[in-house]
Amino acid sequence: MKKDIRLFCGLLMLLSISCKKIDSIPTSPITSITITNVINDGKGIKLINNLRDSAPTNDFKQFAIPSGVQKLYLYPLKDSLNPYYNQIKTLNNGEVYSLFLFGTVNAIDTIWQKENLPYYADSVFGVRFINLCYNSSAVNVTLDTSPAINEFSSVAYKSITSFKTYPGPYNISQYVFQVRDATTTTILTTLRLSTSRFKSITLVFRGMKGSTPATTSYGLLKVDNN
Repeated sequence: MKKDIRLFCGLLMLLSISCKKIDSIPTSPITSITITNVINDGKGIKLINNLRDSAPTNDFKQFAIPSGVQKLYLYPLKDSLNPYYNQIKTLNNGEVYSLFLFGTVNAIDTIWQKENLPYYADSVFGVRFINLCYNSSAVNVTLDTSPAINEFSSVAYKSITSFKTYPGPYNISQYVFQVRDATTTTILTTLRLSTSRFKSITLVFRGMKGSTPATTSYGLLKVDNN
């Protein structure tokens, strides 16, 4: 009996020590950055702060990196000596940032912004639109179910809208967004978007005006912000 009591007490001591060790493990402050890569004729992008992952061409990638003063050095795959982006940024703990890279390989442009993403408590989600189609004219965005009504109007090149709320999957299973020339109303590209609750989504109009190759023609990219 005494032996069993001593064994039980020993186990309690081990559990207590283990819990203290777990509680004392230090945690590093983390920042979230969503990198969207729509550089025409560009390559996938590596971030020097995270060599394992990359942001593919005409796609996006969310990175978690330490907060504080950080060097954001982004370079094309297999070409680390010629960065697409090289800036020093002060990143706050727990904050969310977005970096858009667009334009052409010979004239790369960027938009950097600290996000204040909306919180949706109901069965809805939010959509915003950014025009990163190289040298494009202003565009309107409509839904296929209401083509005469603009969801977003006269969005110029390099402009980004605020989030607009849409009912979630309990009401509608999907939306078809149409990007139209603001002057002629000609449809330039479309995207079928499945609904999902509580999400914040950015629709990125990409490509190059007057271009036909698949890599640089008009397209609409869905970027999940959370």
